[in-house]
Amino acid sequence: MFIIDFDDTLFNTEALKQAKLNAARNAGVSDKIFWESYVAARNNDNGAFTYTPEGHAKELAKRGFDEVKTVEAFGKVDDTMAQFVFPDAFDFLEKVRELEKPMILLSLGNEKYQREKVFGAGIEKYFDKIIIVDESKERALEDLLNGPENDIIWLINDKPDETARLKKEFPNINFVLKKAKKYSDEDYSKSGIPTFISLNEIYEFVRK
Repeated sequence: MFIIDFDDTLFNTEALKQAKLNAARNAGVSDKIFWESYVAARNNDNGAFTYTPEGHAKELAKRGFDEVKTVEAFGKVDDTMAQFVFPDAFDFLEKVRELEKPMILLSLGNEKYQREKVFGAGIEKYFDKIIIVDESKERALEDLLNGPENDIIWLINDKPDETARLKKEFPNINFVLKKAKKYSDEDYSKSGIPTFISLNEIYEFVRK
């Protein structure tokens, strides 16, 4: 079984955020206000991931910006979702699919918006199941491991801290990290988990 993360693993989420920042700049929003409002929209009081463009626009409206125009500006960016898929993602998914093992997309975020991203990116066709959680991945992994027994389970992710935590809780899973720019080499080194720059490198590693 292959369990694969979405944001910053298959999909360049940092580039999507930058595109939204550029759209906000064109509407007169400063970088400081953009990121403040982004953080406010990202999680609710319980810590669950709740980000949506509409929620972000509401936060900007609280700071004096036109909510409708902001939603429209963010919507134009989201209409180009496919351009943010990492260049080697489709080739990677095709090759993993040829291994004829179950493929699960496991993503953290607001379910409605994450599905819009996944389907907008055009990668949904590669997966047997799409699981989106808004708090943590642990419960989803527990459910998956309670299903039919699998010979080998791989989980491919980008976050070194989250993955190191999951590794302690699920020692029977084989973890691999795809390096993301927002984390340092030291972060990945501390995790003790095999880390690669490209998805094709990850494919060669798991294939062997």
